[in-house]
Amino acid sequence: AARRSGSGLAAALQPFAELLVSFSLRGEAGQLTGVEQGPSAAAQLPASQLMSAYYANELLLRLLPKGDPHPRLYAAYAELVATLAAPCVDPAGHLRIFEKRLLDELGYGLNLRTETSTGRPVEAQRSYRYRVDSGPELVNGVAEGSLVFCGSSLLALATETLDDARSVADARRLLRAALDQILDGRELRTRQVALAMRALGRDAG
Repeated sequence: AARRSGSGLAAALQPFAELLVSFSLRGEAGQLTGVEQGPSAAAQLPASQLMSAYYANELLLRLLPKGDPHPRLYAAYAELVATLAAPCVDPAGHLRIFEKRLLDELGYGLNLRTETSTGRPVEAQRSYRYRVDSGPELVNGVAEGSLVFCGSSLLALATETLDDARSVADARRLLRAALDQILDGRELRTRQVALAMRALGRDAG
């Protein structure tokens, strides 16, 4: 109803804008009664970053319980949107940090600093097999498997300093496994759309 031409609320409802809203609850669905623009102006995201922002939105909608306040996660989301609005930004590392903070806020934070069985600190030059339910296990000998990581990548994610291609790629593999476990088989639509867009790009090429 708010988007009808006669509604005074429609102009304020812009994508990725910070809003102050009032609403009344009636059963499962609420009714929006007022909207004001928040202190931050609406972020103007370039087309190349929209899919990343929609992906973050879908994660929040799928994983957060309705009505629960998460001020730290709100701040992390606002930081992500502002970063995506900056020119010439590679979103990959920023999305991984947002995913890590989301897991932390939900109570599924990853153990990235200590070995599961011994409690010893993770060493940057060693290899570890990661168990999503518990954490890293030191690998002796040949390190193989989809969830085997260099200690430096685990520590980079722990400190949120994903400064090179390897640490970003490793973070993506690990966080994908952790999020898939929480999603329990529910596929994200934004992932499906991104794969379809890549396929179209390859066909066009």
